[in-house]
Amino acid sequence: MVTLIVSGCEHGSRKPLDVSSETALIPLMPQSVRIVKPFTVWTDFDGEPGMDGVNVYLQPLNAAGDPVQAAGSIYVEMYTFQATSMEPKGDRLGIWDFPLRTQSDQDARWRRSVQMYELPVSWPEADRPEDLAAKYVLTVTHNSPLGDRHFDEMIIETPPVPGRFSRNE
Repeated sequence: MVTLIVSGCEHGSRKPLDVSSETALIPLMPQSVRIVKPFTVWTDFDGEPGMDGVNVYLQPLNAAGDPVQAAGSIYVEMYTFQATSMEPKGDRLGIWDFPLRTQSDQDARWRRSVQMYELPVSWPEADRPEDLAAKYVLTVTHNSPLGDRHFDEMIIETPPVPGRFSRNE
């Protein structure tokens, strides 16, 4: 008599991923943010002569370094630049808040084609510095609903003003 023993793997024996666990979500959540410098530029928002703000492009990055959408809020700050200091941030000139709490918030800011957030930082004319400096410090902070905070900053130069001598002349 031949005894046949059949053994094998059971299909569906794996436990489902417990997404309620914070550790399961960490690889999918932003671990850092990056201001995308080639895209972040001074912009004319109102159609009048002169630049009146900065279009900030920001990429939240997961643990693998891949761009991901983020929940929570992002705020952008602009500071004067201190060239002769160890801390380049001088006086704060403005702060702009961009909530990312609803699908509508996401749709308004996320650019799928480049996998970045577009954050228009416009200075109302009354709040614009009278004498535009050559450089500013731009900072971005992402506040996650889990309590994490991610930062990036860059020094951004003002574009030359047409009809004036360049800063190097």
